[in-house]
Amino acid sequence: MFYLSLAVAQEEQNNLQTYIVWVQRPVFQNSFAQSHEDLESWYQSFLPETSAKSNQLMTQRMVHTYHNVAIGFAAKLTPEEVKEMGKKEGFVSAHPERILPLLTTHSLDLGASKGKATGRAPLDQAGHGTHTSSTAAGNFVEGVSAFGVSNGTAVGMAPYAHLAIYRVCGLDCAEGDVLAAMDAAIHDGVDVLFLSLGWPSIPFYEDVIAVGTFGAISMDSHCWSKHHGQNIKLTPTATILFNGSTSDPLAPKVATFSSRGPNTASPGILKPDIIGPGVDILAAWPFAMDWTQSNATFNIMSDVFAIGAGHVSPSKANNPGLIYNTQPEDYIPYLCGLNYTDKQIQVITRKTVNCSQIGVIPQAQLNYPSFSITTGSNETESQYYTRTVRNIGPASSTYNLDLFVPHKMGMSVKPEVLTFTEVNQEITYHVEFIAEDGAGKDGVAFGQGYLRWVSDKHIVTSPISVIFDSK
Repeated sequence: MFYLSLAVAQEEQNNLQTYIVWVQRPVFQNSFAQSHEDLESWYQSFLPETSAKSNQLMTQRMVHTYHNVAIGFAAKLTPEEVKEMGKKEGFVSAHPERILPLLTTHSLDLGASKGKATGRAPLDQAGHGTHTSSTAAGNFVEGVSAFGVSNGTAVGMAPYAHLAIYRVCGLDCAEGDVLAAMDAAIHDGVDVLFLSLGWPSIPFYEDVIAVGTFGAISMDSHCWSKHHGQNIKLTPTATILFNGSTSDPLAPKVATFSSRGPNTASPGILKPDIIGPGVDILAAWPFAMDWTQSNATFNIMSDVFAIGAGHVSPSKANNPGLIYNTQPEDYIPYLCGLNYTDKQIQVITRKTVNCSQIGVIPQAQLNYPSFSITTGSNETESQYYTRTVRNIGPASSTYNLDLFVPHKMGMSVKPEVLTFTEVNQEITYHVEFIAEDGAGKDGVAFGQGYLRWVSDKHIVTSPISVIFDSK
């Protein structure tokens, strides 16, 4: 019997696989300020009974527990155990953990000694961590060049920032580890999350970074943490110094392997928001405020599928004049409009959702500072959308409409003049899109344009992308 028990235990061990498990918020926790102990007990109650009764087995099975950006955990389970877990009250969903590829993984090996690491030492095995960290907050280094080309001063985006490093990836990344790092960063009050990894587009409720990001912005912590948001200055001093090898300082080219649109998970939202294009860039190599996240996103968004809303212009982002404000709750009818189930949306929002009561909006109706339109080649019906802008410029401001209409499209905007009389005043404008006869039949499958609001001091641009669907 002893040998039989060992054989059964070994077979069970061989069938174990790490799962990401999403559960409902426990009934005794209705606020974001969860009790760590209460959540731990709640998560443990979903483990197989043999594990829950043994601290040693529970420790072996439980990989991560999440407290800040998600309600769930990562655990080693068998498919049968997951099936049984699904019968328990409070269970939402589970899926096998994905392994995510690193980006920016290739750097020159200069033969430098990296020391000797044992276990999970926080050392940079492949240079990837140092490479990406220097891009974010590298100090000023004079006389940098690539074999004499592009000689100048190299500096990261925010050279005076403090870095908090979370060891997540080796040669690849387990998504449970990624979410655990996001969870820890938010707990620690990190202001900006820098993740250099990616994978093919998947639904948001299966995307741990999307889930973690929504959890963070719900706590006012994505981009600006809840602990330090009041101290953000609107006039950062970080600059980029570059003596380039081209006659034009702009090089708006995007590598084919980079993040390009359209956004297959949600075609009605133009992505990427912004990019900083670069291939074989110079980076370090190791030898041994009160704005919301949506405000900030708009401030740095301004050819659409390759570069999204445009390249970053930090100096202009400091004083945009108008902003498109979107709160976390505004995303719920948008998620309902993606035809996600209530439980799938609950994974993202961490609370019970009933789309039949909340209602739905089309993807392109989200109050986003861009427009992404899909229209059929034979479509004759207009599409109507609204946007609401808030004045954060001078109290008395007037903005006039400037339109660049995409190929084979008709557009009208009302009103054509926005007149503000006070700071934080909001005005809603309405946009009509309609495809012209023959749109998409001339071999041109895409169109792009822009909608601008122009005042004496500001130009506020919303890019427009159009896909002509021939179906």
